[in-house]
Amino acid sequence: TTLICAIVRPSRCWVACVGDSRCVQGSEGRQKNAANTPKWIAKELSQDHKPELAEEYSRLVARGAKIQYDSDVDVCRVVSHKGYALAMSRSLGDLHFAKIGVISEPDIQSFELTEKDRCIVLASDGVFEFISSQAVVEICCANSHSAREAAHNLVQEATRRWHEEEGEYRDDITAIVIFLPLLDELAKLNDSLSTTSPM
Repeated sequence: TTLICAIVRPSRCWVACVGDSRCVQGSEGRQKNAANTPKWIAKELSQDHKPELAEEYSRLVARGAKIQYDSDVDVCRVVSHKGYALAMSRSLGDLHFAKIGVISEPDIQSFELTEKDRCIVLASDGVFEFISSQAVVEICCANSHSAREAAHNLVQEATRRWHEEEGEYRDDITAIVIFLPLLDELAKLNDSLSTTSPM
């Protein structure tokens, strides 16, 4: 399985990733949207661990894995000696693939947050299969009054697109939406804790 995790503080966040779940940030850009408010621009805070990435490919091949490209669905997969296939180069709990270089070590990155940052979305690959990171951020922007509704509508849209493309089959669709104005409250809490005298 995959992991995407974010630790959010008032001015910085840390993102850990294993596999192909993704963390995306939405920030105000210079352009305006239809409501004449700043359009939100997506920035990916994690990189999907795919076997075709140079560093991942080298490790996998060195451990004896075969990398196969499926042109029908435009996907590269790690193939084991027993013929099992996995479309990720890192994963949690796949002991069979661990023998051929599929590791569980996360990439961890740190990012500064500014006053123009408006949301952070953590979602499984089922969300991003048919929805781009930019479209994900735009859905959140359109529902900026409620993180719960933004996450709900994002999952609903991903479900609809899976049904259009694949019929009754769909991958896991999970999303968490954080609107960054809540960091003001975190900052106040942090200030109050730092000024509290120890007992």
